[in-house]
Amino acid sequence: MEERNRKVALLFRSADDIVRTSEEFEMRGIRTIPFEAIEIVCSSDSDLESEVGKADYIIFISRNAVMCSAPHINAGMVKARIIATGMSTARLLEEMGFGVAFAPSIGGMGAVLEWLKNEPHGRVAVLCESRSDFDFTRLEEKGFSFSKQAAYEAKPRKMSMDSAKVLAATHAALFSPLEVESMKSSADNDTLAALRKLKAVCLGKKTYEAASLIFDNVALARRNSIASVADGIAGDLD
Repeated sequence: MEERNRKVALLFRSADDIVRTSEEFEMRGIRTIPFEAIEIVCSSDSDLESEVGKADYIIFISRNAVMCSAPHINAGMVKARIIATGMSTARLLEEMGFGVAFAPSIGGMGAVLEWLKNEPHGRVAVLCESRSDFDFTRLEEKGFSFSKQAAYEAKPRKMSMDSAKVLAATHAALFSPLEVESMKSSADNDTLAALRKLKAVCLGKKTYEAASLIFDNVALARRNSIASVADGIAGDLD
């Protein structure tokens, strides 16, 4: 692909997420310009091990949840069934010695809850970000109980945004409203004007809504995955 015709995407993610996202994008011929927009702060909650020990199922919502909770959990002693909300999270769990009962290739938490509907009810520990907000009502009505355990907190970082890098891009890839918040708070008026001209491809409706306040051209990825955002940019979603 000629460099001048190549699509170039801005990324506003945590350091670990930048690496994985860049790999997915490069596989599709998309060059990335990364900004470390999110800081991950692991929880020091000493109750996490106790709560996990009582669970029949443990859901890890992200790689960050795995990395931050690992010091508190002994994989060899966990009796609960392990669930990941994505394949990347599942691979990391397996590398750390956990057997994974289920991980959807698409669909995230929605797919996990659909899977749980057909399993015996029990106690579910959800290892997640401190502000995660999930609706478990339908499964609670079937006899499941849910305990949200904040394994980490994602915080926006103040960045130095070079407007020349923004002008070199064709797209912005956005995976959470927090990334939009970090980007907006770090950009001066000229940089915001340059961002507005890009096409933003977003993961999730809340991210789409937040991005729509900045970008003139916004698209929603068809599935809940990094690959779907990359495909949206490569295929230039309408």
